Amino acid sequence: MSSIPPRLVTGQEPPLHLVGEQNFQRLVRDLLQFEPNVITAEVFGNRGQSQLGIDVLVRMVPGNVHVAQCKCYERFTHSDVRKASDEFLEHLDYWRDRGIERFILAVASELSVRQVQEQIDKETERFAQLGIKYEAWPRSTIINKMRSHRGLVASYFDSADAWIKIICGPSPSAEELLSAEVEYELASTSRAASEGGWAKADAWFNRTTSEDRIWKTITPELRAS
Repeated sequence: MSSIPPRLVTGQEPPLHLVGEQNFQRLVRDLLQFEPNVITAEVFGNRGQSQLGIDVLVRMVPGNVHVAQCKCYERFTHSDVRKASDEFLEHLDYWRDRGIERFILAVASELSVRQVQEQIDKETERFAQLGIKYEAWPRSTIINKMRSHRGLVASYFDSADAWIKIICGPSPSAEELLSAEVEYELASTSRAASEGGWAKADAWFNRTTSEDRIWKTITPELRAS
């Protein structure tokens, strides 16, 4: 895991590009796993394989798919937005056959430059005409999605205690700590399942749902995942 130093200036957000390409893909995957109606979220393809314009594949209820393309860049320009979108559309027929509904462009940097925002608007309209919802997740969006997931911060960031405090706020109650521990285990179990460890995933799920003390502490968002 690449090292992310503790914050140096008040208000400074973590430089997500330092987690590295593969860890950034896994982080986006784990955040998507917590969204409603998700069956599975997995990194799509191994290193060296064609990923057909995406990095993360999300299988949804009732059977359609959402996808994410992850860009672990320190800077991202309007031409990069267009290029990333074109990369996906080159494989549109493949994804239409699989029920594509939503495309997410997840970027480790901010996307606040006016030209970038304008290009995102163009892509949103272009994808809408194809029947696909288009979303861009800059660093700030990803960090905000992490705020209620202390386990993910601990899983992906060095100097975890410092970053947990910065991203997630003051120390939680005993119940919140237990929920964070379960969330961390879920992230680890999800990774194991994506690598074929389904027996471990089933055992964890059965143990967690059978222990009322643990189940009651889990957030509704985490239960829905």
